[in-house]
Amino acid sequence: MIQVAKKVFSVSFEDKGDYIHIMVEGEGTLANSMLIHNEVMQLLKNTDKKYALIDITRLVGRLSMADSIRRAEAIPLEIRGKMVRTAMLESRENTDFAYKEEMAMVNRGAKMKLFFELEKAIEWLLEDEHVRKSHAVKINSR
Repeated sequence: MIQVAKKVFSVSFEDKGDYIHIMVEGEGTLANSMLIHNEVMQLLKNTDKKYALIDITRLVGRLSMADSIRRAEAIPLEIRGKMVRTAMLESRENTDFAYKEEMAMVNRGAKMKLFFELEKAIEWLLEDEHVRKSHAVKINSR
């Protein structure tokens, strides 16, 4: 008899207009993180959004540095550097993990920055978009 592992995480999303807000909940094991990563990548692939906010504050447990690197290296080479601008929202209690995760992802071409406050994450995420929009308005109004 084959036993199928029970899915112990969930990935959901909300379209916020300028960006997609992805919420991750559950157990943060290496096996789960690879599955979560695949689900998030599929969501991003299926959207026209250029910006993503990934909230992992409800994820329980974190990866080691080595496992973070393994997961980051699982990103196919053809999409590294082409990924959407991503703000990752993390709990302050996971500061050490969060900075290691950010370093592993950025060093492998991800356009990602870590935040502990939702408002700051959104501000960073959209700063370039708002600059472009305000610049376009100024040019069009001349």
